[in-house]
Amino acid sequence: MTQPSTACINPKRNRRPPASGARNAARSSRALASSNPRSASAGGGAQIDLASETAHDPDSQWVFPRQWLAKLGRRQTAALRMISISGDSMVPLLEHDDTVMLDCSQTRPSPPGIFILDDGVGLVAKRIEIIPNTTPQMLRISSENSAYSSYQRRIDEVHIIGRVIWFARRL
Repeated sequence: MTQPSTACINPKRNRRPPASGARNAARSSRALASSNPRSASAGGGAQIDLASETAHDPDSQWVFPRQWLAKLGRRQTAALRMISISGDSMVPLLEHDDTVMLDCSQTRPSPPGIFILDDGVGLVAKRIEIIPNTTPQMLRISSENSAYSSYQRRIDEVHIIGRVIWFARRL
């Protein structure tokens, strides 16, 4: 079972502060993505309260160059969140302890993709897609790992947190 768990990086660690004149320029050339200190499941689900995240706490921020985020197609960074994966249901795409960046402004599964969602059991990382011609509208929720079965939910039964747009993995 794969479950996302959040990771935090202190932007002040392992960084030499810029010279005082360059400090403001350095701030404008980087962007922050908030991290939640808990995890989400890519499997059976984890109970997570995303409202408890500490968006203004520097210890719960990842720092990225704005130009790099623009290459990902992101101009606004307020909706970006970082969360770690725990479990094996999304293997081989996402592995245990991978960290993903999700865009919380993308909550509509069209086009289909990998999302972090609360499916009623808990917070999970899953591939979701809209099942066409269904009333009420239904979602197909599936794992990458074939050992886990796909399932369906009405779109109003799930809370889509955001689309996964990037991931990092420890070597």
